[in-house]
Amino acid sequence: MFNKVLIANRGEIALRVIRACRELGIQSVAVYSEADAKSLHVKHADEAYCIGPPPAKSSYLNTDAIIEVATDSGCDAIHPGYGFLSENAPFVESVRKAGIEFIGPSASVIKKLGDKTVARNTMKKAGLPLIPGSPGTLKSENEAIELANRFGYPCIIKASGGGGGRGMRLVFSDADVPDAFHSAKREAEAFFNNGDVYMEKYLEEPRHIEFQIIADKSGNVVHLGERDCSIQRRHQKLLEEAPSPRMTAMLRETMGNAAIQGAKAVKYENAGTFEFLLDKYGNFYFMEVNTRIQVEHPVTELVTGIDLVKQQILVAAGEELPFKQSDIKINGHAIECRINAEDPQENFFPSPGKITMYNPPGGPGVRLDGISYTGYEIPPYYDSMVAKLIVWDSNRQGAINRMRRALDEYTIEGVKTTIPFHKMILFNAYFRKGEYSTNFIPKRILNEDKLIPKEIKKCLKTKVFGHKIHYFEEVASTNRIAKEMAATGAEEGTMILAETQSGGIKGRIGREWISPFGGVSFSLVLRPKAAPRNASKITLAAASAVCKTIREMYGLDARISWPNDVLIGGRKVCGILTDIAMDVNSIKYIVLGFGVNVNVEMLSFPTKIQKSATSIKEELGKTVSRKDFIDALLREFEIQYEHFNEGRYEEILTGYKSLIYPLGSRVIVKDQDNLYEGISVDITEDGAFVMKAKDGSLMTFMTGDVHAHPDEIIKKPAPQPS
Repeated sequence: MFNKVLIANRGEIALRVIRACRELGIQSVAVYSEADAKSLHVKHADEAYCIGPPPAKSSYLNTDAIIEVATDSGCDAIHPGYGFLSENAPFVESVRKAGIEFIGPSASVIKKLGDKTVARNTMKKAGLPLIPGSPGTLKSENEAIELANRFGYPCIIKASGGGGGRGMRLVFSDADVPDAFHSAKREAEAFFNNGDVYMEKYLEEPRHIEFQIIADKSGNVVHLGERDCSIQRRHQKLLEEAPSPRMTAMLRETMGNAAIQGAKAVKYENAGTFEFLLDKYGNFYFMEVNTRIQVEHPVTELVTGIDLVKQQILVAAGEELPFKQSDIKINGHAIECRINAEDPQENFFPSPGKITMYNPPGGPGVRLDGISYTGYEIPPYYDSMVAKLIVWDSNRQGAINRMRRALDEYTIEGVKTTIPFHKMILFNAYFRKGEYSTNFIPKRILNEDKLIPKEIKKCLKTKVFGHKIHYFEEVASTNRIAKEMAATGAEEGTMILAETQSGGIKGRIGREWISPFGGVSFSLVLRPKAAPRNASKITLAAASAVCKTIREMYGLDARISWPNDVLIGGRKVCGILTDIAMDVNSIKYIVLGFGVNVNVEMLSFPTKIQKSATSIKEELGKTVSRKDFIDALLREFEIQYEHFNEGRYEEILTGYKSLIYPLGSRVIVKDQDNLYEGISVDITEDGAFVMKAKDGSLMTFMTGDVHAHPDEIIKKPAPQPS
């Protein structure tokens, strides 16, 4: 066994290896750049040495400095982590020439599998299925055009010596090839110091499935099941899960055996990952081998119970694997979200800087691999990862729910993060059903009509409303923020807009609002001239505006359910929440909150309200423009608001009555804990609901909940969609 291991890396993976070493009784040595002096991997290592200034080429890629530290500190092994020098064959040769063990495969294997063209040919000889592609590197754009016509478009040009989405270009016709060929070569040269590229047939809507293998020096190779890495943006993985929702036991055995076959063909040692593309027909194709530990290895650890980093160290030290293939069982489901310091609203632009508040999630089945803390400064020199959030549960739906809970708990302030974006993924109905491929992000998320304030304002036709927008990916309550702003002087028409609300906002009768992704949730600050006694009429105007907008834009039979819910076919599509600040003589301000289910998928609603909720998208069977809806609603409400300020209350009431569910029908009214049955009669000028009771008396309600069918079983109010 090793006595001392140097970790030639930084950040969370360095800390992960340090912890494994400590549990194995091995001393750890950290190296760090000047920018990482306060990193947790430096603090937790037994020894730590600065190896240079912040740029990676002067520190974490400085092979001479790293090997010098390893030699001087008496290390007998080096763990490379992932990235940096982890797949650098010359570095491995230098390490072993220095008499130090490299925790990973041999230099010759890294070199053979690192060249994608050589790797393809090697795996073809080993019997693994390949995507149709060029037999070697492309010599010219004309060769690329000839091959593309033979394979059939679309095709993809890839860097031979790299990965991670660099040096990759899609081509859909002959005209696309020249620019793609040369730009891919330039990028490959810049990132990998190797401008060679090759071509493959591009599979449309495949899944990216990778198999984890571990091999010892005695030739024993075992696979630990698959990970589904299809949730990607520009070929960069964002979320991974194990097992894959697409996998069957038979397919797992077939693909796993292929990975083992490929590993044995090159006499592979240590941990590695065989990556495949899986098409919708169940055909799989070898893509590449990653000759290192993967970022997403924790999901495999959680479903197999095997510590991969410890196994790396043990097999590098000459120990045989303590398990056989028949011992490997997949237990439960695990999901990993890569939390990056990036701004999704600004095309995922990096957001380095100081973390001013850091509150990590916890609880059963939650794991966090990271080095961040309050006061930690994320440097701008390296990747933008803050942490990896991993959860486990006994089944996939439980894991999704646990991840959503963990993301809700996770608070990071001072830098922008991808936490809200991950929530969007987890709320998406297609993801929840397991129906996704590598184009999921551009097709199902980024194409979902993002609410971008400058785009909304560009198209507005209102005089006042919406010209000042405060946008949030997620808030507890837009009304709460709007009230705080109104109390400190926010001007009329100020709009608080959010992708979703998560604070358990209580509505008019104490019920919790649910605001799923795909909806429109915003609050307006109003400063009306009306007398306080007329303040309640603003809610009638708002409900009428929503109802009219839906009817006129989409031809749907939207109706108002007193006092301010909007329904389509008896199912709720909108809720309105009104907060009023006034004294005896004047209204100080009104905050009006709108929650409209515009493009919400049915599966995004909690199960218990799926029968009572709907969305415009569900009713039409297609996605609509939320930007256009906001513009139309604000225009209609501005008209209603002008009537309100001018005292034209009779006009507002007449319009409201024309849109409400028919008067004269049998109803049940639930007012607090009491139920009343009768016939709906009228809406008063104050907006109160009048019902004729069974005994013939008239009852007037200022609050309550009206149900149109007297035989409906009234249960304890469930959370309502907004």
